[in-house]
Amino acid sequence: MKNTSYSVDNAHAKRGITVFLRETFGEKPPVIACIGTDAVIGDSLGPLVGSFCEDKLKGRTFVYGTFSHPVTAMEVEPLVKFLKAVHPDVKILAIDAAVGSEEEIGTVKMSDKPLKPGAGVDKNLLSVGDASVIAVVAARSGTGSLAAVRLSRVYEAAKVIADGICDYYSQVT
Repeated sequence: MKNTSYSVDNAHAKRGITVFLRETFGEKPPVIACIGTDAVIGDSLGPLVGSFCEDKLKGRTFVYGTFSHPVTAMEVEPLVKFLKAVHPDVKILAIDAAVGSEEEIGTVKMSDKPLKPGAGVDKNLLSVGDASVIAVVAARSGTGSLAAVRLSRVYEAAKVIADGICDYYSQVT
């Protein structure tokens, strides 16, 4: 199992994401599934990344979960079924916001295992994808609310993640 993480403020974070994707998917780029909603600032990471990637990748892969078509918690189960039916032989990269410890805020975490959306807020949703990238945007302590998050921090994390993903696609497509 491969797990790695970077602070969003680390100058090497974008490159680290690119390297992680290359090591995980090689020359076979995955479909991108971004979970979240722009109705809650802290949960808007997924649609932000999806929108950035859709704009930059211009059709080089399928991107699910954007501002215009978000994939919320209610759509996770239909999305998983859809991805298995429509992309049965393609790996899936899942992206989401997360809650963690106070020290983890601003950390991008990558794993070569599926994403368990909603786990940090006690939701029991289906796992998504073959590998995942999450950004910790809120702490479990205090309010633990994804609504009490600064948009600038979410935007910064989304930009780093999307740039790393797009650099990977530039190398393999």
